[in-house]
Amino acid sequence: MYFRELVKGKKWVCVAEGQRDPRTGKRKQISRRGKTKGEAKTKVELALREAQHLLDYDAKVLFNQFTTDWYQHYRNRGNKENTNMTREFGMRWLNEYFGNLPIQSVTPKLYQAMLDDLFKKGKSRSSLTIIHTTGRSIFEHAVSHHLIEKNPAAAARIPRKKVTVEDLENTKVEELFLERRELAEFLEMADGYGNYVYTVLIYVLAFSGMRPGEAIALHETDVYRRYSQIWVSKTLFRRERQKAIYELTPPKTDTSIRKVDMDPSIIAMIDSLLVYKKRHGFTRSPFIFTTPDGLPLTVDQTRQVITRIGRKTSIQKHLFTYILRHTHISILAGAGEGLPEIMKRVGHKNSETTTQIYMHVTKEMRERTVSRLAAEFNKLMDIKEEMKRE
Repeated sequence: MYFRELVKGKKWVCVAEGQRDPRTGKRKQISRRGKTKGEAKTKVELALREAQHLLDYDAKVLFNQFTTDWYQHYRNRGNKENTNMTREFGMRWLNEYFGNLPIQSVTPKLYQAMLDDLFKKGKSRSSLTIIHTTGRSIFEHAVSHHLIEKNPAAAARIPRKKVTVEDLENTKVEELFLERRELAEFLEMADGYGNYVYTVLIYVLAFSGMRPGEAIALHETDVYRRYSQIWVSKTLFRRERQKAIYELTPPKTDTSIRKVDMDPSIIAMIDSLLVYKKRHGFTRSPFIFTTPDGLPLTVDQTRQVITRIGRKTSIQKHLFTYILRHTHISILAGAGEGLPEIMKRVGHKNSETTTQIYMHVTKEMRERTVSRLAAEFNKLMDIKEEMKRE
């Protein structure tokens, strides 16, 4: 390191030898100017530290090259596989826009333009959130390696559709769950379904509020008959949607690990299913809900069966796999359970959908109460008028 005075008493330059580039073996001189000798030295020392970090990557590394390395680093955190898949999804869309650009050339304006363009093309808010979360993480990784000074995604905002009066009026919360009469009709059709495994699974979903992945992951040992409870501690994940390729992972959130109180009749149905499977020669398996070869059911199969049964009913609603979970939430709300208790039972820390259903059902209950009170008030007024006439 050496110094040279450029302008007497006003400007200095400091020059130092940088680290060897592991790719070329050459050293590169680093020089910085300052108003004082000390200022120039401080700048050079900072540049030397930054250069040390930059040796990990070429300063002109392309975005898609950097994201490949970032993803390997991200996977090593021990995330759940479905979390890794969401990051893969986000990374694919980011590469569509920035893949062949040097990562240093992605500016805040360019990044926000990407989000705006995806929004205009109709990407859902949930997809945009995944893409944006992934982008922030990738650029934060680049900042930590001194490839860029600031995260261009830090101040970006996901566009939001302006909600109109028409949107509010057309939002039909009741489409998310089955009314009691509809549930009764659906269960009646499920009783006659040819595969008893799905019949019992449908009852468990409807009267526990479990997520489909949690229900098909249940083991026989998760049923506590003495207390009429089911222990929910895992979910079944299939990456390639192949029956024989699956893994058990922790539930969606920590609050999803729970004991669910069940009606004894549902526990009895599970026991009768185990007898049914043994009688029909099912391959022995720790899972409760299986195919004859002992493999656990899939969420896709469950969805297909729910749709198939629904077609035999007069129900006009779209029957998706979560409709039974939402129906259970509506039943609890109708029974007078508070929102915190419902959240705890279904394993939610917070959920816009659960809150929406709860508010809808309790609003109807309040309206019925007001109607009954109005009727009683009118009766009272009639009695009062009769007494005046007497």
